[in-house]
Amino acid sequence: MKIAVKTINKYLKKPLSTEKMIELIGRTEIEVEEVLYAKQLDAKIILAKITDVFPHPDADRLRLVDIEYGVKKHERVVCGAPNVAVGQRVAWVQPGSILPDGTEIKRAEIRGQLSAGMLASAKELHLSDDHSGILELEEDTHPLGTSLCDIVFLSDVLDVKTPANRWDYLGGEGIAREISAYSQITQFAQPERTQYVYQNTDVAKVKAREENRRFMSARLHVDNDVKTPAWLVDNLLANGFVPHNPVVDITNYVMLETGQPSHAYDARKLHGPLAVRFAKSGEKLTTLDDVERTLSDQDLVVCDDSGPIGLAGVIGGASTQIDVDTTEIVLEAAHWDKTLVRRSAIRHGVRTEASARFERNLPLPLQPHAFARLLDLLVQICDAEIIDGPYDQLYAWPWRRFLGVRLRRAEKYLGMKLDEPAMLKGLRKLGFDVRHFSLSAELKSHLGKPYKWGANFRQDGETAFDCSYLVDRLYSKIGVSVGHTALGQLHHGRPVEVSELKPGDVVFYEGKIEKSQTDHYYRTMPDGTKEKVVLNEPKSVGHNGVYIGNGLV
Repeated sequence: MKIAVKTINKYLKKPLSTEKMIELIGRTEIEVEEVLYAKQLDAKIILAKITDVFPHPDADRLRLVDIEYGVKKHERVVCGAPNVAVGQRVAWVQPGSILPDGTEIKRAEIRGQLSAGMLASAKELHLSDDHSGILELEEDTHPLGTSLCDIVFLSDVLDVKTPANRWDYLGGEGIAREISAYSQITQFAQPERTQYVYQNTDVAKVKAREENRRFMSARLHVDNDVKTPAWLVDNLLANGFVPHNPVVDITNYVMLETGQPSHAYDARKLHGPLAVRFAKSGEKLTTLDDVERTLSDQDLVVCDDSGPIGLAGVIGGASTQIDVDTTEIVLEAAHWDKTLVRRSAIRHGVRTEASARFERNLPLPLQPHAFARLLDLLVQICDAEIIDGPYDQLYAWPWRRFLGVRLRRAEKYLGMKLDEPAMLKGLRKLGFDVRHFSLSAELKSHLGKPYKWGANFRQDGETAFDCSYLVDRLYSKIGVSVGHTALGQLHHGRPVEVSELKPGDVVFYEGKIEKSQTDHYYRTMPDGTKEKVVLNEPKSVGHNGVYIGNGLV
């Protein structure tokens, strides 16, 4: 994966040099495979403004372009770009300038007309792969004649290899957080986000809930006929993305930032509500790359009443794409099954930035994290107004996992003495919510809370408990799963004598509770499914509690 140094630096309070960043990355699980150092532009490539455009007398596809590059400083250039227009601020490559590929530009005669250099595209300046027209620079305070070296800040790019299980390395935020944990000179700086209230309404018809466990959406009015801010364009260009229009640029930027892909549909081009289903074998979809694809019944698609409008997790459809005339969008961020995404990408021969990320099995909490950022940037840049939503259709529980680490055991593994305050500080810098765990303090924090038969985390959080849920919750805080029923907890543990009880052990009381099973129980697997466990012989558990020492439960 390639990521620009400037993108990582955006999430550090104090920017780092490329060399320092590489040094710190060497302490992480990230492997830097190559460093692509930016080539500085020739200082003679300068900012100019187009003042007039005329047809070329002897070439239909060429035009004569008058430019101004300072007070009473004018030149004429022959240009074949389709997007050339009066008023544009452009990159003028003067005669005698050298392009990044080594080509020297001279004053030349083109079809009988003298051209004083050229107007450059982003690709010719090695800013991106966009060669569709000349590079148009945003209106700013730089005077005409300013060297592009002082306007366009090129960035070194790191080509990194990341572990398959580290989805958080797929965005600038994650890499910056990791670097900051090993640095004494900078800290992680995460952008603030608005806390949005989401409606849990099935506004999109999700028919494949196992494969699409979260679908977030909102309908917004936007002004897309504005300029994407220079800071955002610079970051896209530095990472090899071609800027398109503000809405699309924002979705690409948030993917670079968080690792979560998203998609925006032109609401006026939709036919009915969004839906998620498997394609019908033989259905057609023309994707954003203008390729008509024949779908398989193994392809998961986003569709409306007209049919498929996107290959889920891989690439969007051309029929609903955003353009400068778009005034209303439906924004979507979803959790797609990693295996389905990978198989569809291979089947259709189109591996995208989005599919590469979904293949890492992005976690369920990432979608709202990215969605809030998307909404904030759309409001900030496109003056967006939420018309409907936002909606959060959640079909799986995003369990929060706890880990318990015994300091002495960690010292044994590492062969060195550890300082607990230093450990806590380091783990917090890595983004962990960490604290010293005290059994008695944890139990005391729940004194006085009501007893509720059948209490569980989804419905009650930590506001009410029954006996087995209190035990389950307590042990989950140190990363140990003991099950959510008293019978399951009895079966999970190993017996000890009363005289050998230690604080934290669980005491069980024999008895029969009405409607409680005695020969089997269900345990929750890591993927959220339930597995039935049948006992060799029935056992009756009426109650349990946690031993806290001194003969007290």
